[in-house]
Amino acid sequence: MQMKKRKTSLKTILLIASGLFALSFIDQKSNFIDASFNAAEKQYQFLAKEADKDHKFPRTLTPSGQLRGTDEWDWTGGFFPGSLWYIYNHTHNKETEKEAIKWTEALEKAKDLDQHHDIGFVMYCSYGTAIKYLKDQKKNCRL
Repeated sequence: MQMKKRKTSLKTILLIASGLFALSFIDQKSNFIDASFNAAEKQYQFLAKEADKDHKFPRTLTPSGQLRGTDEWDWTGGFFPGSLWYIYNHTHNKETEKEAIKWTEALEKAKDLDQHHDIGFVMYCSYGTAIKYLKDQKKNCRL
């Protein structure tokens, strides 16, 4: 009888310890996600400033580290504003929202894109994500 109680107690202790151990990772995961979005936001703020200089959507870096951009007709045009929307949704930073709106609106001419089949990448990543995250219906209508 004594042995059975010890086994039950040991199982209970192990179960509680396992639960506490698992709970210790919740804050770390949340902190990791917050830190990742904050780092991404800084990088995208830099990209937005650089892209403003050339009036091009950031696409990649050259081997020498220079920003290589594209126009609204390229199939990757919607990725930059779409990423800004995802960052804004997590951080709620009004400056990021302003950049997301500006770069989404810069795709206006591409709404009638018929040069290739990738219109979904251009429009959904930008306008679709904007509609998903904007709570202001007036801004949604403007977009």
